[in-house]
Amino acid sequence: MQLALTALLFLFPNSTAAQEEPAEEATVIEQLSLTLTLPEMEEAVAYGTLSEQLPGRWTGKMGKSEILITVFAASARDFQMTIPEAVLMLVEDNAVHEDGSDFRFDETELIEGAYGGASYAMIGKGKLRSEEGEPHSSMFALAGIANGQIYSIEVEARPVASRAVEKELMHFFEKGVQYTGALDNYEWTDEEAEARWRRDVPPGIADDMKKVLRTKHYIFLTNASGGKLYAKKMEENYKAIQKLFPFEETKSRRLMPVFIFRTRDQYIEFFADIAGSSKEAAARSAGHAWRDYYATMYESPGDPTHLHEQVHQIFANRLLLGGGGSWFQEGLAEYTECRPNELSGAAREVKKGRHKRLPEFVQMASLIYSTSGNDVKGGSEAGDLYKQAALLIEFMRESKLTKKGFPKFVAEIGRVRGGDVEAINAVLMKLYEVDLVQLDELFIAYCKKR
Repeated sequence: MQLALTALLFLFPNSTAAQEEPAEEATVIEQLSLTLTLPEMEEAVAYGTLSEQLPGRWTGKMGKSEILITVFAASARDFQMTIPEAVLMLVEDNAVHEDGSDFRFDETELIEGAYGGASYAMIGKGKLRSEEGEPHSSMFALAGIANGQIYSIEVEARPVASRAVEKELMHFFEKGVQYTGALDNYEWTDEEAEARWRRDVPPGIADDMKKVLRTKHYIFLTNASGGKLYAKKMEENYKAIQKLFPFEETKSRRLMPVFIFRTRDQYIEFFADIAGSSKEAAARSAGHAWRDYYATMYESPGDPTHLHEQVHQIFANRLLLGGGGSWFQEGLAEYTECRPNELSGAAREVKKGRHKRLPEFVQMASLIYSTSGNDVKGGSEAGDLYKQAALLIEFMRESKLTKKGFPKFVAEIGRVRGGDVEAINAVLMKLYEVDLVQLDELFIAYCKKR
């Protein structure tokens, strides 16, 4: 059986030299300090350690499904990853269906326990499709960080696993994986904070970090003399975001890093360097969230840009809902930032039918870079698109027709590949029994009554 989905596949040589042995009930993966108690399988075979990056592989049969279990490992430093959420996203990003399209897990969840230094892991469940688009296998993955390494335990069941088999595999993830190593400091040590500053900031200010501030959810790295007002305001913003888009807390989740630069020029240099963009493009930004961090300059703690970018940071690093497309991601952030009266102009355009129609709107790769303006959000055209996106989120969250299903809408659209009209329509039909064309008409009707 061929492995249809493998995280980090390009790193790992395929070895056939390992001696096949009957699978043991429990296996210790020493480099990760993990003990695995495998699910009961018929015709079980253990392939042992194939390489440092492939420390375990087993095959067997459960019910009617052939099972392949593989453990992958790599340096967390090499991948610049510090949280299990990012590892699970990497599993997704390095996977494709047999037809060449991107793979996305249908469901993800955080599970607390002894899975690594962070005391939690991320689980993903999905189905792999054939070239004809039919599901042929179930894919399950548990992603964590242990002993300075990222790891994933991936299970493929072919054909698609029955409910009974899925239940057994979830039990394996929940009870059959045990970490015995040292716990990480989720609040970051001062040494970790200083190393992160030195690694990412422009060389001229590498020795210029003034202080490290920690709050319940953030760690602030700054060369400015202040910072406490930013810390207070960003925690207030966090609560506001969580109220709009409820999500559960986990005590040991690593604090999210925030860079605050003393001057705008330092921020621009940082942004241009780390993102590989021009300084002109960086200068259009007052702050940006990327990877696990948020960065800005020391000016106004109350600037709505912080709230906007915090939405991006939280959706990427807490909720793993980075999909849907620019309309969805920017719509969520802009809706959080805007007061209702700030969307009145966009509502007038929609009710007159002068807006970007939804089947086209959801396919726009970027609401900024599809326009040619020169202000922070790309000019008035981009600003109009941002407002339309925010208004659309308002409609989905507050309309009597759609608000009941809004949490599921966010959770499912956030898992969809950007611009995938077919997948977006499938979610809409499932939740509301409408497609994008019909939703556009409901959107217009909502704006007429707004």
